[in-house]
Amino acid sequence: MNNRPMDLCHNGNDEISLVDLTVTFVRRRRIFYLVMLVCTVAGVGYALMADNTYRYTSLIQGAMVASDQPLTAPPALMATLETRWLPETKARYESENGRLPFNVAFENPKDTYLVKIITEAGENHADLVKRIHTTLMDQVAEDQTKDLDQRRNRLKKQIESTSDLVASLKKDGVTGEALASAVDRKLNLQLELSSFLPAKSLVIARQSVDPTGPRRTLIVALSVILGGMLGVFAAFFTEFLVAVRTQMAQKS
Repeated sequence: MNNRPMDLCHNGNDEISLVDLTVTFVRRRRIFYLVMLVCTVAGVGYALMADNTYRYTSLIQGAMVASDQPLTAPPALMATLETRWLPETKARYESENGRLPFNVAFENPKDTYLVKIITEAGENHADLVKRIHTTLMDQVAEDQTKDLDQRRNRLKKQIESTSDLVASLKKDGVTGEALASAVDRKLNLQLELSSFLPAKSLVIARQSVDPTGPRRTLIVALSVILGGMLGVFAAFFTEFLVAVRTQMAQKS
């Protein structure tokens, strides 16, 4: 086959035909095969050697002020985790150890008041994942305990005030609706106080049974596609370089 490079420099309205492109590709097909083979082998090698990753899930129940009323709604709690406690936890870790080797995400399971803390990482990072998750859950519990204590103290003061009112009404011999209303209010406040539940950790860094990655088939498929694209580019770019070198040699 004629290995003379195709004249890629045209003047006027000259165009490179599809036949010329095909001939060029066939002439440089070895470069295409080589580049595609290298990319495919690299992709297969990575897919085989990459460590498995697993999903680690922690589950926290936020503090409750009633059976159907959380102290902080899950979306607001997740926003605080994402914008405050997670950045603070990452900053403390990275100041001593460098970049945190995984990401942390948050979810609210549908129709629940729970918050999931989710991380995908290799088994070699399992202890670190547990430590980070535990730190985040401890911060939630500590912060909500303070808020819950403040509400509890306010309710206790209201109960004491209402108790004093009931005692005063009884001392003055007041009966009927006024006394019943005061007693009822006291009972409602006591019931509200007894319904307070602190935040608690339900699950800590539970590892998924099956690995979540890497997606080896997808990696191989992408490496083949990328190899084909780079191979075509390399074939035509090589032809271009050879043509430029040939013209420079003719002019010198």
